[in-house]
Amino acid sequence: DGTKVAAVDRGGDIWTSTNSGSTWTQRSVGAVRNWESIASSSDGTKLVAVASNGDSNGYIYTSSNSGVSWSSDLAPDGTNKFTGVASSNDGTYLAATTWANGIYTSSNSGQTWTSRTLPVPNTGSTTYLQAVASSGDGSRLVTGSRTLPGGGNGGIIFTSADYGSTWKAYSQTSLDYINFVSNGDGSRLAATIFRQAGVSTSADFGATWTFQSIAPEGEIPIASNIDGSLLFVGGYGGNLWTGKVPNARVVAVLPASTSASLEAGASTPATALSFSASSAAAAMTVTPIANPATEAATPFSVSQASVFDISVVNVSGQVTVCVDGGPNVRLWHFTNGAWVDVTTSQTATQTCGVTSSFSPFATGPIATASVVIATTVPDTGASQRDAERQSARADITSKLQSAKELTVESFAKAEIPGITASNLEAVQAEILALPEESRTDLTQILKVARKFEVVGKIASTQVKNLTATAFVEIGLIPASSKNKVALVAAIRKLPASARDTYAEIKAAIDAETARIKSRNDRLAAIINRKTTKSTQK
Repeated sequence: DGTKVAAVDRGGDIWTSTNSGSTWTQRSVGAVRNWESIASSSDGTKLVAVASNGDSNGYIYTSSNSGVSWSSDLAPDGTNKFTGVASSNDGTYLAATTWANGIYTSSNSGQTWTSRTLPVPNTGSTTYLQAVASSGDGSRLVTGSRTLPGGGNGGIIFTSADYGSTWKAYSQTSLDYINFVSNGDGSRLAATIFRQAGVSTSADFGATWTFQSIAPEGEIPIASNIDGSLLFVGGYGGNLWTGKVPNARVVAVLPASTSASLEAGASTPATALSFSASSAAAAMTVTPIANPATEAATPFSVSQASVFDISVVNVSGQVTVCVDGGPNVRLWHFTNGAWVDVTTSQTATQTCGVTSSFSPFATGPIATASVVIATTVPDTGASQRDAERQSARADITSKLQSAKELTVESFAKAEIPGITASNLEAVQAEILALPEESRTDLTQILKVARKFEVVGKIASTQVKNLTATAFVEIGLIPASSKNKVALVAAIRKLPASARDTYAEIKAAIDAETARIKSRNDRLAAIINRKTTKSTQK
């Protein structure tokens, strides 16, 4: 919520605030450090700060109590100068850049670090990294190299989509990348460039970049809102600039919410999403865009359609999208290089569809027969796949209505993941246990399937890649819990045989919750006794 913030003082101490910066508390770590950067979890509880001490050892400091106390370690592998650090929303996944020793990542809140190899063009030259930025879940990272008079591998942007395990390098230029920022899902990135009168931005996870001229040279600090539609850039002389994606409309959603909506705007219909609750703040952005397909390959009437981009942050799983529409308007999603009709229901004023991915959408009526016949639409198979999916979903709802047995194949054809031979019977039983009017509601069916999909991942080695959001989404952890990271960590430590059903996982989470509460109660009692004795004295 922005109330807890932290800053570092180069050659001094760490500072924290619990009131959005109105007042600050000085945090000493026992020695003066050349602090370079600090990062925080979204709730301000977990902090990580990096320091460089000239030619001597560098340090990494971490805190799990909003900066009240700190643990420190010498830099891994003898690294003597850290420059930047980034953190995931929950503080589990970290990344730290160095001046000459590459980049390091951690998947356990900084307890251990792994050196990552970057695909530099000349291994005989030094790569100087100044900063790193992370998506909210920590999976996507972006950094870039400085261009210095003395040479080196300068002017390269590096991105990773797997927590830093592998990297892609984008062009070697003369640009001197000094700072980076990422939106929540890592799709929208921006970089400040030393001695350049502007910033570079990317809207495709760093694959392509566009230079944006803004002001006289000297921009270094840069920040973004959660969905990446707004940028804030600072520079020498106390200057501050802001930038906005043209015609973008943004709505922020509080944690535990299950819906988001925007009124109609220029070239965009009124749009509403329904989704499972997330433990973190979410955001939805709707922006008018050009048709990504040729008119010949577009199955709807272009002249009567609205084409727009929907991007979301901290929203996952199956999502219902509803837009201004009506009986003649369909909802289309551009996926795998083709427009696909994802419509599931229509009313007199609204059209709805279900999706688990985002980017281009469109609303519009199906093109007339004469137009379709005249076109030369390439046979991509997309229309056939969509028809098979819709037919399979209709078959599932029909069988549920009459309590007939379902098959794994029908779920596969319907593109509903998470259903296996071992859980099929339980899935059908759970759906049939719903109120009668919900048994044929595709949204409810998708929610049940998502529950079993997540449970299946928890029971497998994929549990290490799941964040707390997935646990909250299916009701295993309350959205209001302040111990999500600890609860997920406890489940990951269990043997697979002890976490292969929803009941087992829920029981383990409840037991761990009780243990945490017991420890907190004991600590509170000790503090209370000490306070009482001190008062009596």
